[in-house]
Amino acid sequence: MNLSSIAKDKNRNNLSLLYIDSAMALANKGKYLDYRSTLALSQSRAFEGIGDLKKALTSLKYHITLKDSLLDTEKVKTISEMQRSMRVKKRKDKLGSLKLII
Repeated sequence: MNLSSIAKDKNRNNLSLLYIDSAMALANKGKYLDYRSTLALSQSRAFEGIGDLKKALTSLKYHITLKDSLLDTEKVKTISEMQRSMRVKKRKDKLGSLKLII
């Protein structure tokens, strides 16, 4: 992705798109939503730089979709951690109560 940024900074948007495509192919093989989201945004900017606004908009929409998925994943992870913490607290409270009885 750094190579694509350098190419974009030098106003070589077509070269930037080639680097982004390569990086996106690798990111798609794994579960790298964060990289894919960032790449889609970079792709959108590169398409905008060459004047292809339709593809720029499509890439931007893809970026937003991926970003939303990331947020949903983070929310689920946070909720799961909170539930786990509550279960641990309840167990500790129950153990504390049992010690008082003994």
